[in-house]
Amino acid sequence: MQNALGPLRSSRQVPWRRLLGYLKPHWLRMAIAIVGLVISSLASLAFPLLIGQTIADVLEQGSYAQLNQFVAVLLGLFLIMAGASFVQSYFIGVTGERIVFDLRTSLYQRLLTLSLAFHGEHRVGELMSRLSNDVTLVRAMLTTNITTLLTSLISLVGSVVIVFTLNPALTIFILLLAPVLLAVAFVFGRPLERLATRGQDQLAKATVTVEEGLSGIRTVKSFGREEFENRRYQADLGRSLATALRATAARAGFGSLMLFLGFGAIAAILWFGGRQVISGAMTVGMITSFLIYGFLIAAGMGSLAGLYGELRAALGAIR
Repeated sequence: MQNALGPLRSSRQVPWRRLLGYLKPHWLRMAIAIVGLVISSLASLAFPLLIGQTIADVLEQGSYAQLNQFVAVLLGLFLIMAGASFVQSYFIGVTGERIVFDLRTSLYQRLLTLSLAFHGEHRVGELMSRLSNDVTLVRAMLTTNITTLLTSLISLVGSVVIVFTLNPALTIFILLLAPVLLAVAFVFGRPLERLATRGQDQLAKATVTVEEGLSGIRTVKSFGREEFENRRYQADLGRSLATALRATAARAGFGSLMLFLGFGAIAAILWFGGRQVISGAMTVGMITSFLIYGFLIAAGMGSLAGLYGELRAALGAIR
């Protein structure tokens, strides 16, 4: 981790193999979580098709029996989604907590083996910050971010395949919107990484100030330096707060822009598909399914773009 275990490295130099190695002892739990993720994602992909079928067939025929049967199937689908989501969330949570345990114990063991010269260059407060704050970010990357990536990919690829079989022209129209979302992610990604790295460093420095003041509390009180130490900590924490606020503004702007682009894509799909419905090339049920799949595609692209931003931010803790 940066400053605590080595110099700043580029994203290509991050030890991905070693980091992913922390998942190896927990592969069974992670596999169960991924199975739950896949089941939940596939069930969510079936939902738009069922909705389109209901509007096109059941409601037009006016059959109460078919409507009751459809609602029962829909409730069963939702029950499967809920159960699979519970399995995914539970096993991801357990895996994450165990990874944090492994990371902190191995990092502490590593710190104990380093030379006195290293400990002379790095204060205890800084190393404590790395053990607590940085490890938490690494845990999110190895668990939550991985499952988010898989969910987004399954939803995105599955939706594209389904809508392409239904209407290739509308699918091509939807995919033309993808470069805009990806471009926004790349533009916001690097600034988020820089701000996250700076924030972690400043938070570590503030922790060092606390460690110095409390470990030398007798000296502080003997010379009446309480107010000085308080001002020093507030100054360090103020710099960390300023960086955190800038990062918050960047993330908020990024999220808002992605939200606008995502729903703008839905509006574009409604415009393009609506014209085909008016011309008779599509049914109302089909465009309903398309709108839901369009939402899934836009959400998948937005999630991947957001995940890229989070990954760049997490590099500040990993490196």
